[in-house]
Amino acid sequence: MKFIDILLDIFIPFTIIFHLLASPYTKVEESFNIQATHDILKYGLPTKDISQNIRQNYDHFSFPGAVPRSFVGSLALATVSKPFALMTGANGYETQLIVRGSMGLLNALSILRYKHALARAYGQDAGRWFVLLLASQFHVVYYASRTLPNMFAFFLTTLALRDFLPLQAWNAPKRHKRGIFLMVFATIVFRSEIAILLFAQLLYMLLHPRMSLEVMIPVCLRSASFSLLITFVIDTYFWQRPIWPELCGFYFNVIQGKSSDWGISPFYYYFSYLLPKLLLNPFISILLIPYGLKKSVIRRRLREIITPSILYVIFYSFQPHKELRFIIYVAVPFTASASIVAAYIWNHRSKSFFYRLASVTLVASVLCSSFFSTWMLFISSLNYPGGHAISQLNHILKEASLNFSESQISTHIDVLPCMTGFTRFLQLPESSLSGKDLPSTNKAPLLFTYDKTEDKNLLRQSDWWQQFEYVLMEKPELALGNWEPIVTVLGYAGFEVLRPGTLNSSFSNYVEQILEASRIELNERVLSDKDLGLKILYSHFWTRTRIQKLILKTKIKGLSYLKNTTSILQQKAWWWVAPRLEPKIWILKKSNGINARDSSKESK
Repeated sequence: MKFIDILLDIFIPFTIIFHLLASPYTKVEESFNIQATHDILKYGLPTKDISQNIRQNYDHFSFPGAVPRSFVGSLALATVSKPFALMTGANGYETQLIVRGSMGLLNALSILRYKHALARAYGQDAGRWFVLLLASQFHVVYYASRTLPNMFAFFLTTLALRDFLPLQAWNAPKRHKRGIFLMVFATIVFRSEIAILLFAQLLYMLLHPRMSLEVMIPVCLRSASFSLLITFVIDTYFWQRPIWPELCGFYFNVIQGKSSDWGISPFYYYFSYLLPKLLLNPFISILLIPYGLKKSVIRRRLREIITPSILYVIFYSFQPHKELRFIIYVAVPFTASASIVAAYIWNHRSKSFFYRLASVTLVASVLCSSFFSTWMLFISSLNYPGGHAISQLNHILKEASLNFSESQISTHIDVLPCMTGFTRFLQLPESSLSGKDLPSTNKAPLLFTYDKTEDKNLLRQSDWWQQFEYVLMEKPELALGNWEPIVTVLGYAGFEVLRPGTLNSSFSNYVEQILEASRIELNERVLSDKDLGLKILYSHFWTRTRIQKLILKTKIKGLSYLKNTTSILQQKAWWWVAPRLEPKIWILKKSNGINARDSSKESK
């Protein structure tokens, strides 16, 4: 293997981990699996009083969600992550990074397995361009470490699609059977829409005879039986009732049509918007794939890779509710098809002016896509105010615990923080799996409790609010009683067009605050005890690991570059566009004086 291939093999997992560290918090779609993984890691698998232990400790009985989800992925992820969490003595936040990092590396492994198979089938250059095109996209590498059911399915479908590539003929039947099994397992356990992708793949294999129907049907039946047995046994244990979670989800979303409650899009929406957004690089959909399908030399190669994926998107377009994550599985075959054409163009760059120009454009498109992908990563990292809020609250709670006279500190968490980053991994005390807790004091250890009540009747009772010392609220005026706002957490709220000469904006102020807090962390400035806002920002970026120190320095350099670029734009009297940040979550402390409703009005 050449040195460049080693670098490219490292590049995919590096890019995924970089995206994870730049945006370490989670959204509500990831909530079930991240909470389930936490509970398995912390509470284990009880063998006595199973129902009582699971109902008492596991999050899914308190917050089951609209439909039940499978524990198969969470159990596998906890099994993979636990040795690393134990060896490192990681606290809650670090364990969450380990869990998501394990998820990301598993998906990186599947991508690299596909890349090596692609290189064997179509040449090393096709494999190299596959890595460059995929890594310069945004969504695959960003979502790779996220505990969505779609990304568990992505791991399996990518391995399955690898088995359908035209490699050695002698082991093709074995590979095809394995590919069918992986897709059936992904369908039964994680995402029912994979059945459409499997159907499209099998239809193509029947029409271009690679496998007979007599072979397909028994393989599908055996795979379905095994997969159903796995999910039924595991999920019946965790849900404490006989259940097939993905069937429940299929019935709820498709048969009852409840997915349409989240929005309806026209039939062509995947092809006109979401698929180009997924691939990001317009060169892929505008030139590479159309040119490859037209060029007779490589047309057949593209058809056998891309046809099942196109059929999948067409069939799935009949479903009214459409999201990018529902078609993320086709990013790999679409990018692979583009990489075959890219390799062909690159290898013919000395033959004509067209190929030279196309090669230059190809390189430029990868660089531009990388730039936009990085920009999208920065914007996306601003979409998790709940994660930032709980991180800052934890610092406040640690300080408050030193002088707190009671035995318990209770906090109410509003809906928005729960949807944008709050997980059980981030709760205090920050105990590790090895049993190491926060530094102890002379007093008895405090009990930290977190309430996520959504009952509107309770939320309207002023007496109910008196049990809390702190609350995290999207709308502080809804917290009944007297509360003192101590921190306002900003979040992404679109873009703003800044006129020439604009000296201050929400974005520039945010960058300046983060830079100041980051320099404090690196001991470039002594922190004043009175500077509460910076002190809390400091706590958000504080970490004991060297790798995070390096990342922090890199972040400072990047933010400094943004700040300098902003200054240049202002000096040049240019119009420019920047992210708009506005208050998303308020951290309130119980007070005997100021009312949060009045204080929030004054601050506005």
